[in-house]
Formats: sequence, C-alpha cells, structure tokens
Amino acid sequence: GEALLTEETVEHVASLVSTHGSDCWWRLSEAELLPPRMRHEAASWRKGGDTLDVWFDSGASWAAVLSPDRCPPADLYLE
Repeated sequence: GEALLTEETVEHVASLVSTHGSDCWWRLSEAELLPPRMRHEAASWRKGGDTLDVWFDSGASWAAVLSPDRCPPADLYLE
C-alpha cells in the first residue's frame, strides 16, 4: 500500500508517542493515529505492523548507548 508520510502525520504520531509511549501504535486505531482533520479518512488507511517498532528500537538503543554526554563519538555501532 501507499505510505501516508507527511509532516503533519509524523508530528501527530510523534506527539502521541511522546504522551502515551511507543505502544500507542499498537493500542490506538487508525482514526486515533491520524491527525484530527484526517480522521474521516481512517477507513482508507491501514497501519503497518512491521516497521515502527524496529525503527523505534534502533533509534532508542542508539541514543541510549551513544549519547554525546556519556561517551565520545563512535565510528561504528552494532545492534
């Protein structure tokens, strides 16, 4: 399917994750994950079930391990 990746949708989901944690992706419906002005389009969209957790885990583990205030920059980071 087609990805719905706009500044508005990314900011909305980021706000939800900031408020409710990353599990909100799995708990909330498509309508709840869409920005309010797009909720009427929810039936046209299906949330992906195979990417957000991997991207989030990669970003979170990298930030936790290679935080600039904890260690010097790394040339290589393996998960």
